Amino acid sequence: MDMDAQSLGNVIAGLGFTAAAVALGFTALETRRNTATRRGMLFKELYEPFFSDDQLRLVFDLIEKRQRIFEPGFGVQDNREESK
Repeated sequence: MDMDAQSLGNVIAGLGFTAAAVALGFTALETRRNTATRRGMLFKELYEPFFSDDQLRLVFDLIEKRQRIFEPGFGVQDNREESK
């Protein structure tokens, strides 16, 4: 079976296209993994300070136990208090 130059060129082009498509697929997969890793690291950086701080951990514990954190009326400005 003789292959002329054009059909050999088509085979080589097809192999090159296939290799490029496979490489693009691996690149997309790696990009998705890196994105997931970066998101996880960001979440850890945002999440970690809340549990390394003793006061914030106490607030979270109180919230989970459904205990009051603030007194009734906390943050309400009373004009009578300002005049004292």
